Amino acid sequence: MNALSRRMKTSLRRAHRVLNRVSLDALTKEEREEIVVESYANCREQGYAAYVMTADVKVVWAECRGSDEMVCFVGTRSSFETGGNIPNEESYAAGKSFSCLGLDGKFSEAVAEERCAAFIEALLVKAAKAGAKAVADAVAAKAKRAAELADHDSDYYTKPVTPGGHTQWHMENDITHG
Repeated sequence: MNALSRRMKTSLRRAHRVLNRVSLDALTKEEREEIVVESYANCREQGYAAYVMTADVKVVWAECRGSDEMVCFVGTRSSFETGGNIPNEESYAAGKSFSCLGLDGKFSEAVAEERCAAFIEALLVKAAKAGAKAVADAVAAKAKRAAELADHDSDYYTKPVTPGGHTQWHMENDITHG
């Protein structure tokens, strides 16, 4: 096995340990189901990407290609290339690194992995809760509009009078455009 192959396996192993440390216990089942986990591959950086569909937030993490630090890139879905989840220049430049040096000054990969996992967990929980709230608000607005339409004399038609005095029929049972 060559050195590059060993390095890639180590990077992915560390990203997997971070994934295992991320706890989503603060989320409901429905909120957790909005999070999709995918692979991330950018040459020597091998890791994972998590995407919160309802909030359009994506976070990618891996071992940094030039050090032992863990690195995270955050953005929207459009901030990442579809094949491999590679971040655009803006997201890559804004990447957040997590040092392996503990408070005692000792080197430990676990320290960087714990810091990275805490960052990812906080981001995913906040995004998933915000996304679920946005969906609930949209559903409530649609239900309110449906109730308003149900109050009409007819379930399907209303009969407004146009400025010229002519009657024009409108179909109003399609609440998706309401």
